Amino acid sequence: MFTGFDCFFVDGIFRIECLFPAHLFAHTIHPFFLLFFKFWILIIFEITQSRTSITAVFTIGGDGKIIDREGTSYAKGLRDIIQLEGIDENFWSRFSGALDVGFNLAKTNNNRQLTISGYLNYASETWNTKFDYNTLYTEQDNTERIERKTMSLVAQHYIKEWYVGGSASYLQSSEQGILNRITPALGMGRYLIGTPKLFWIAGIGVTYNIEDFVDQQLNKKSTELQLLTQFEMFNFEDFSFSTKVAAYPSLSEKGRFRTDYNLVMKYDLPLDFYIKAEFTLNYDNQPAIQGNFTDYIFFSGFGWEL
Repeated sequence: MFTGFDCFFVDGIFRIECLFPAHLFAHTIHPFFLLFFKFWILIIFEITQSRTSITAVFTIGGDGKIIDREGTSYAKGLRDIIQLEGIDENFWSRFSGALDVGFNLAKTNNNRQLTISGYLNYASETWNTKFDYNTLYTEQDNTERIERKTMSLVAQHYIKEWYVGGSASYLQSSEQGILNRITPALGMGRYLIGTPKLFWIAGIGVTYNIEDFVDQQLNKKSTELQLLTQFEMFNFEDFSFSTKVAAYPSLSEKGRFRTDYNLVMKYDLPLDFYIKAEFTLNYDNQPAIQGNFTDYIFFSGFGWEL
């Protein structure tokens, strides 16, 4: 991602030049750019490159609107640009991802805890797809092994300031007696804030909840309303922050209400390494194990980003 770039405007021609460290440029080839507007995306093709820079060129019309190289005019101007990001035409080059690991060892009861998390993201002109994985294993003497796993797959299609999409999530929690909770969902949402440093969306959808418990007599399927919001801070030097909360009032079970919450803080290190702290909370007011209304995990670790 390019967070700094130089702009030149001469005789109706607007040039954006992105500077790269010379030792990185040999591995950074971007056939075209995505200009991220406040609530929209426009493709700008790259036409020239040098040893340490890439220059994207397009035209500004007499009305101040942007015109691409094929002559299409867009109802957006230069002041609406909030971010510039390179993206490759090659399918595999559009993927990004990260993997981080944490391990704790305590002498008391020979306690051992392993946490692994990561994500894989695919970005195209109007679609974004992301897969997340997070797992916790805890073992200690004279107790049963504790496991907690979460996975999610989200696909979103952008339509100006709106998006539509689908998702599927998975949860296994020893604390709440959940063997498997699979939750496919369909929904839509809107971008409320989009700046070079802040991002905020809100969405609504419908989910179909499939649950298998340790006590098989409690296995069930239900329909829920999904209400969610997500807020992110980025481009604050090497620091980034994101938080997301999703509420699930049940449509088929009287009085049931669930909530999922996630908070992530990340600090970037040289050579694409980073350190991260993450907190995840699941709440259910009608749990399978009476009294175990919540399950949470706090994770800190060291990782590498692709």
